[in-house]
Amino acid sequence: MANKRQIKKRIQYVCGQMAAEILMAQFIVSGIKDEDVNRIVCNIAALQSEAIGHVSVSFDKVPRDFAQPGEYARARRAYYRAAFARLKEDFATAATDIVKQMNEAVPEDQRKLIASLG
Repeated sequence: MANKRQIKKRIQYVCGQMAAEILMAQFIVSGIKDEDVNRIVCNIAALQSEAIGHVSVSFDKVPRDFAQPGEYARARRAYYRAAFARLKEDFATAATDIVKQMNEAVPEDQRKLIASLG
């Protein structure tokens, strides 16, 4: 598992790339509305802020709460695994929704033209 700093950098990178993609599409593809782009960029910023906020979780127990030190280590490890699995799932779901919004922002005739080129 990566450390928190690396996870935060990856989240920032993914969100930055999504924002750059929709902003570039706005200039390259005709027919994309400014309000759609603004809404999508705001959604991306909200996703980034929320996801980074969820990276900094902490285990709320201390070793003396457990009978054996090994129990504490196992519980702590399980807690972090579950927290980061939930973060990964939530981030992927939200990013997928944003990509769908980005695709819907492109007019149908432009989508067909782009699909025929590639």
